[in-house]
Amino acid sequence: MKKLLIVLLAGMFCAGAVFASPQEPQSVGEQTFTAASGDTLWTAMERIEGREKFDGHQIINLIQNMNDMDGVDIKPGQEIILPEEVS
Repeated sequence: MKKLLIVLLAGMFCAGAVFASPQEPQSVGEQTFTAASGDTLWTAMERIEGREKFDGHQIINLIQNMNDMDGVDIKPGQEIILPEEVS
C-alpha cells in the first residue's frame, strides 16, 4: 500500500511539472500596429498569426516585453511592435 501511494504521488508530481510550464510563444517577424481610439493590447493581438495556440496572457506579456511596457494601457496614435506570428 505504501509503494502504491509513493508511485501515485510521483506520478502526480511529474504530471504537475509537465503542465506547470507551458511553452512560451516565440515571436516570428515583426509588424507595427498604430492604436486607434478604443484599441487595447487584446485587440492588437488579433493581428498575430498563430495566437490561438497560446493563452492570451502569454501573448500580451510578449508584446509588453517587445515594447518595454509595464502596463497594458495604450493611447490612440501609439505605435506598438507586434509579432507577425508566434510559434
